[in-house]
Amino acid sequence: MKFIPNKEEDFNTDFWKLERGQRNKLLNKIIQLSDERTLILHSDLDEIPDRTKFYELRQMTKDLYMKVISLQQTTHYYAPNNILDITWYGTVAFNHKTLINIAQFWTVRENRYQCKHIDNAGWPIVTGK
Repeated sequence: MKFIPNKEEDFNTDFWKLERGQRNKLLNKIIQLSDERTLILHSDLDEIPDRTKFYELRQMTKDLYMKVISLQQTTHYYAPNNILDITWYGTVAFNHKTLINIAQFWTVRENRYQCKHIDNAGWPIVTGK
């Protein structure tokens, strides 16, 4: 797992196509299950959002259109007490209006470093490199 996106990574490999395809398949089902009141969090499996931030996230995202809020997360290596000095913005939060207007579900996380952030909002658990 890479901590910082590598611009030279070949995103056309079978692995990346599979991951993006799986994320895009989720789009229609999430649209069916959500409505204007839904806070949507898009994350990797190892990213654990802090649920005490959900109210703040809902308030921050309720009037946004085609924008996301990223969650700044403290990175842990294998265990909760082993903290790495890496700031990670992985999980993003957005609303139903943004969800129904995106073309590809995986693209929501593409600008997570350039958008507004909410600090101390979760934990990714890193188990490899």
